[in-house]
Amino acid sequence: MGVAISFFFFLSGFVLAYNYDNKTNVKLFWVKRFARIYPSYILSFVSVFILLLITDRPIPTLSNSILNALGLQSWNAGYALELNFPSWSLSVEFFFYLIFPVLTFFFYKMSWKKASLAALIIWILGLLQHIYFMDNLYDPDRFFVEQFILYFPLFHLSTFIAGFAAGKGIHRKLNAKNNKASISWMPFLIATIGIFSFIYLLSFENPARFYGHNGALVPIFLLITYGLSLDTKIYPKLIGTKPMIYLGELSYGIYIWQFAIYLVFTLLFGTTLFSLSEFFIYLISLILFSALMYRFFEKPSHSFIVKAFRKKQQ
Repeated sequence: MGVAISFFFFLSGFVLAYNYDNKTNVKLFWVKRFARIYPSYILSFVSVFILLLITDRPIPTLSNSILNALGLQSWNAGYALELNFPSWSLSVEFFFYLIFPVLTFFFYKMSWKKASLAALIIWILGLLQHIYFMDNLYDPDRFFVEQFILYFPLFHLSTFIAGFAAGKGIHRKLNAKNNKASISWMPFLIATIGIFSFIYLLSFENPARFYGHNGALVPIFLLITYGLSLDTKIYPKLIGTKPMIYLGELSYGIYIWQFAIYLVFTLLFGTTLFSLSEFFIYLISLILFSALMYRFFEKPSHSFIVKAFRKKQQ
């Protein structure tokens, strides 16, 4: 799971860098990110809190609840996974959104070669730091140390910056006059190698999985994003369909609501371990619930907040 979240951080930097530049309205960027993420974040927070009370599970202290509500729990070692545990990664994302305009500013102040070199050095230093911590400090029995190593936002910054540099680089390539991706099978092969390498590393015990939580698999992430971005032959037909795009739009809801729906199912089935059939019912219910939330809460709340901001700016 940690490796997949690391890919999410890389992909977040990639997508933001690909879609925004130094001409971006910073305030509008922050408002759009807030409107996209926070309404469902806080609603799921409240929902999980109530469900924890109903199911007689431990609830955090008032101070930790406030940190969770503000998206700051990952800064507080030992409490990153309290309440709605998947939201720890959103706590890290909030930090990335805050500093993204700063990264963009420095990127456009530097030449492409210097910016790429800086991103590479930051990634290598971040990886060396993580390897050192995992080899010398990590201990699952030392709860606070473990969470500090795995969830502290600054330790994921190098992965985000690597994704940022990759997004800018691929954007440059796609806009280059001599781009020949449309007549080449190479991007498809590169993406396929990256995808199967990623699946393999997730499927079997290996050193990369132990170190992969904080960016050890960035080279594989780069293969996947490079290949998928430039391929025009196969993958667009597979993942560019309307059902797949729609499922991608639901992905945030599926992620943020997974624990809340799980708690509901523990009440319904009276167990924390699901059979295979119960799991499929849970999964389908989660997708359907996320679709309803997307249609009747996520989109309306996003539209309302952005429109209110633009109206205020007029």
